Amino acid sequence: MQNEEKKISVFQSVLLLVIVMAMILWSVSVNINIVLPLLFGWGVVYIFTIINKKDFTVIFNAGLDSLRKAAGAMILIMVVGVLVSAFISAGTLQSFIYYGLRLIHPSYFLIGSFIILSLMTMAIGTTFGSVASVGIAIMGIGRVLGIPDGLTAATILSGAQFGNRLTPIADTPILTSTLTGGDMFKHIKYQLWTAVPSAIIPLIIYYFLGMQYGGNDFDSPIVSEVLSVLEANTNISVITLLPFVVLIGLMAAKVQAIPSVLGGIVTAALIAYFYQGEDLVSILRPMLSGHQVETGNYIVNQLLNQGGLYSMTSSVFTIIVAVIFGGMIEKLGVINSILSPIVPKLKTRTSLTAMVILTEYFVNMAASASHLGHIITAEFFVPIFKERNEAPEMLSRAMADGMSGSMFFPWHNMTIFFTGVLGVTWGQYMPYMYMIYLIPIFNILSAKTGIGWLEKEQEDTVIIKGEEALNETV
Repeated sequence: MQNEEKKISVFQSVLLLVIVMAMILWSVSVNINIVLPLLFGWGVVYIFTIINKKDFTVIFNAGLDSLRKAAGAMILIMVVGVLVSAFISAGTLQSFIYYGLRLIHPSYFLIGSFIILSLMTMAIGTTFGSVASVGIAIMGIGRVLGIPDGLTAATILSGAQFGNRLTPIADTPILTSTLTGGDMFKHIKYQLWTAVPSAIIPLIIYYFLGMQYGGNDFDSPIVSEVLSVLEANTNISVITLLPFVVLIGLMAAKVQAIPSVLGGIVTAALIAYFYQGEDLVSILRPMLSGHQVETGNYIVNQLLNQGGLYSMTSSVFTIIVAVIFGGMIEKLGVINSILSPIVPKLKTRTSLTAMVILTEYFVNMAASASHLGHIITAEFFVPIFKERNEAPEMLSRAMADGMSGSMFFPWHNMTIFFTGVLGVTWGQYMPYMYMIYLIPIFNILSAKTGIGWLEKEQEDTVIIKGEEALNETV
């Protein structure tokens, strides 16, 4: 038992991460799925358990425990694959694209995408739900308009991230406020100081980028042909939008994500059968393997030949391997070993805030889990913020802004979910994710200048830690 308590050194912790991250970056550069270097990362962890005389079974079981906590996200990914197929069978996706092309001018499409996803996420309280519903349809519209997939995806994900920060029903403000003992509504109020300027600048950029696709070079005959093909192959009607309405309505009513998605699937199947005239086999088979249709139009084929449970298996496999790896290195003590010597040496408010954000980045990079990042960050920094008489809402804000760093890492479970659902790669959208580059800068500026910084009140609220806080958000 004493051997199991031996702590891994800082040098070994850094070396372990450098080896694994180097393998991941190489695999990304040569377009190899990151599941392989993460799997080899298990072997690297095994070597370090031997060096430190730890029981690998204990370490691996910790990884399996982490996997249990991520099971909901993996199931949701698979169910979303079925949802996309059902939406296509019902004509829901086709109708959304059809009406979107009729109503949205390309010049304002990117800004509209950001705003729609922001409002949708604020209304239903989940980035997963908004991206997996409206986001999929907006991706289809963007493809018809000739807008690069990465650019469209960036506006979708940025809008969802923005909305997630400013709604009291999302897990990010709830969990960060609970962990730090702050007031959630004060947290959201002061989150505006970093979120709004970080959104305004990208919106201006998106406006000028959108103008490139709304000028004289915009090929309207392509859009006209797509509209004609959609009409010829599907009964376009507002009736087919009912599954989407049911899905959003259930989420807005705070029904859990998986039952909400299942409600959308059932509604879509009924419309496919009774309104589109599909037989039961034609509805159910694509729910597994996806649609394979030939419309005579390449763009429409690309829009419709997607979905199905099997299409999400690669994302699920990657999450399984990544989450187990993250759980193992956390149990091995890698994260604690690196952070423990650094945190107590932070002397200024600015350095403290920057380190909170960097800690969130680091844990998300290493462990591929946002909730774990919040829990570890809170455990390190809550006592320090109390000791220095800083408001807990400033800690929770920095934690929430640091959570956006999860998008920097292609192996993170959120990134895997979003790339799988939207059908894009990490490298396609990252150059356009201006907001997540800006938001930590504005947070650190707030700490440095005092603008938008909340001074601590006399009374402190009760602090809840770890699993107890996590359970309150589920």
